[in-house]
Amino acid sequence: RRLQVKLVKLRRPKTAPGRILGLSLVQQATLYDIMEIPSSLGWNKSTQLRNKLILRLLLETGIRKSELLSLTTSNCHTSKLVHGVYPFILTQQNIEHNDPRNRVPREKTVGRIIPISFPLASLIDEYKQARKSLGDSAMKSPYLLLSTTKPHNPLSIAALDDIFSSIKNKILELSDIHPHKLRHTAATLMYKYGHVDIRSLQQILGHESIATTEIYTHIDDNQLHAAVNANPLAM
Repeated sequence: RRLQVKLVKLRRPKTAPGRILGLSLVQQATLYDIMEIPSSLGWNKSTQLRNKLILRLLLETGIRKSELLSLTTSNCHTSKLVHGVYPFILTQQNIEHNDPRNRVPREKTVGRIIPISFPLASLIDEYKQARKSLGDSAMKSPYLLLSTTKPHNPLSIAALDDIFSSIKNKILELSDIHPHKLRHTAATLMYKYGHVDIRSLQQILGHESIATTEIYTHIDDNQLHAAVNANPLAM
C-alpha cells in the first residue's frame, strides 16, 4: 500500500507557478454579461441581484469563499463614511452571531480590511435595501448574503456551489469557473493592472506567507520571457 501511495504521488502532476490562472479576458466579459441578463440562467430578480453581488465581491476583492459567506452587514462599511474614508469590507471569523448553518464556513478566514470600489459599495447598499422585501427574518439577520427562500437563513456553502454549478452547466465559456478561480482572477488583475506591490497584495488576499502571493509575479515573468524571445536579435 505504501508503494501505491508513492506511485500516485509520482504520477500526480505538479502545478507550475505560471499555470495559476484566473479567468481569461473573454471569460471575464462573459461573466459580466450574464450578471446583467438573469434570464440566461433562470434567476429571478432578487436572486440575480444577490448572485451578481456574490460574483463581483469574489472577482473584485479576491475574498475567500468562507470569508464571503461569513460577511455581516455591519462589516460592510459602504455608506455614511467620514470624509476621506473609502468604502471597505472587514473579514473575520464570526464569534458574535449565532449561525444556523449545519456546515459553518470558517476555513482559512483571515481578519483584515479589504478596500472596495464605490460601484461595489453601491451594489452592496442596493442589495441591503432589496432584502427588506423578504420580510422580518431577513431584516433581522446579521449576515449579508441570504437564501431567497424562507426562513432566509445565511447562504450555505452548498447553495453557493449550486450557483457556480448552474453557471458551468449553462454557459460553455465558463465551464471551469469556481470561487477560487475568481480569487486568482482578482489577484492577477490587481497585480498586473492595479499597480499593487506584492506586500499590499499579500495583505489584501490574507496570505500568511509572501511566498504564496509571489505566484502571481510569475505571470509577468512569462510576459518578459515572451518579449525577449520575440526580439528579432534573439532569432
